[in-house]
Amino acid sequence: MYVAEESYKTIKEGSKSIGSVRGRIVNAFVQIEMLINAVLTNYFALEERHSDFITSFLADEYCSVGLKIRVMEKNIKEDKTYKGFFQDLRRLSNIRNIVAHSMPSFPDKLAVFSSKGRQQIDAKDLEREFKEKSNKVH
Repeated sequence: MYVAEESYKTIKEGSKSIGSVRGRIVNAFVQIEMLINAVLTNYFALEERHSDFITSFLADEYCSVGLKIRVMEKNIKEDKTYKGFFQDLRRLSNIRNIVAHSMPSFPDKLAVFSSKGRQQIDAKDLEREFKEKSNKVH
């Protein structure tokens, strides 16, 4: 019985750790998406129409983050001092999706399923990459 208890304890602690990483990344990405929404709203909508633009377009369930990034890319020039801005936004979105939709695979790993099969990704490595790129994007 002792082995089962230790395994349970390890799983519980690993799940807590991954849950913390997941929460920090998802929360930080919500902030990034709010900035994207602000940029798009200011670019496309007259000030008196901001609220309508947000509620009828940006908040629509079919208006994905990928679409928002693509619309920005097509209409707003990339800053010459920050090459790769849109690529970094896409990677941040990808990391957010990985942590939000993958299963814990202990210790501190995420099991990611794709057409290439099952992969194990270190959650802390993803968090480090996310922080690095999000600091550049802000």
